[in-house]
Amino acid sequence: MTGYTLGWIDRGTPEPAVALPPSWLRDLELAAGGKVRVSAGTRSVLATVVDRASRAEDLRGNRALLDGLRLPGGVRLGLTSRGGGDGRELRLGPVVGILTTRGRRTRFGGQTPILREMTRLAGEQGVLAFAFTPSDIDWDRGTIRGHVFREWHRGWRSGQFPFPDVVYNRVPSRRAERNPLMAATSARLVRLLGPRYFNPCFLDKWHTYRALAGDPRLRVLLPETRRYSGVSDLLDMLDRFRQVYLKPTGGSQGLGIIRVVQGGDGQYTLQHQGRRGVRLGVVRGPAALGRAVERRTGHRSYLVQEGLNLSLAGGRPFDVRVLMQRDEDGRWRRTKLFARVGGRGGITANISVGGTGESLPRVVPLAVDRPRPRRGRAIVHRVRDTALTITPLVEAALEMTLGELGLDLGVDRTGRIWLLEVNSRPWRSVKPERGSIARTRLALLRPLAYARCLAGFARPAGAVGAVTGESAR
Repeated sequence: MTGYTLGWIDRGTPEPAVALPPSWLRDLELAAGGKVRVSAGTRSVLATVVDRASRAEDLRGNRALLDGLRLPGGVRLGLTSRGGGDGRELRLGPVVGILTTRGRRTRFGGQTPILREMTRLAGEQGVLAFAFTPSDIDWDRGTIRGHVFREWHRGWRSGQFPFPDVVYNRVPSRRAERNPLMAATSARLVRLLGPRYFNPCFLDKWHTYRALAGDPRLRVLLPETRRYSGVSDLLDMLDRFRQVYLKPTGGSQGLGIIRVVQGGDGQYTLQHQGRRGVRLGVVRGPAALGRAVERRTGHRSYLVQEGLNLSLAGGRPFDVRVLMQRDEDGRWRRTKLFARVGGRGGITANISVGGTGESLPRVVPLAVDRPRPRRGRAIVHRVRDTALTITPLVEAALEMTLGELGLDLGVDRTGRIWLLEVNSRPWRSVKPERGSIARTRLALLRPLAYARCLAGFARPAGAVGAVTGESAR
């Protein structure tokens, strides 16, 4: 069954108490004055049952109950029941923790707008969601100092919460993920929650390629790729494809990518994507090429990838970003799909290095013959179908619990679709890159809906609004 806790009752007793309407008492086979175990997250208390003598279909707890469960007042949560008789347990939730890092200038750095919206929207969906960092966890007491954004308080509120039913990993960078405290915290949460700890890590490009290439249905979509161990790898790939891309295995946002094109008379052209734009270089001979690449790659791990003859939109590179997310039933759904169009002379279309988000149906006609509009529409449909088809295959190949994936797809000049990259923690904005605000809101809501699914709570039975009471202590 489903229901909501609406705050506390004051029965003048220091003992935990839970008040239920008469119909619920009958359905749950509970009697006024009896005892029932009530839990939230990993905490539970034994509470006295009180008859609300009201037709209102809700549940209320007194302050002793909420304090025992480490729940703030004024939140609405789902209710499930398990067991029977004296072993009956009422579960309130879901309680969802969002793991992140603290920022320097704002509470959570670049993640602040996302976490603000997610914790705010969660309250409208019957979910208690809070942001936290490794230093907020009290492992011995089984509590977490969580942070929620509440409009009526005009800012962030912090308080003690129970260990959550589900943790959504939103650690913002690979560097933060490698921090010893963060790594130890993540490993411990995996042991504690198992599949209820989702999107557990960033993906290494080489490990991802090897995993995906093991499935023949995915292998046909992948450009040929190998681990870069020296200039001989580069020369071999250039002899076969004339142009290749060197990509850092742990890179993101298109930074550090090097495009190498083989010209005539032993000449090679290099384009290196940095934070300040693309730097161009020309060298002659294999030895000079090896030295030039080594200067740009340093000691970082790289892979070398076949350079595809991808379509250009008005002379500018473009790819397709698809945000795939699980819904409240655990099914993969397409939340967003848009073209990322790079700047002229660029080698990637990443928005973080100057690309722009555009409507795919608007961009495709710029990349295919204008007298053939049906071909453009067919490409758009194939891109959509491909994303839906391959997402479950990608998750199965990676062997981890994922609630969302960012897929980067390319379209070559024959209309063939390629899988260029997979991101387990796609970059997120509270402003639409392209398209409706509703889609941007949906991208924030679906991880909460999937968390409800993982925790075993049904979707809300109706609209859930704000109620009076403290949002956090």
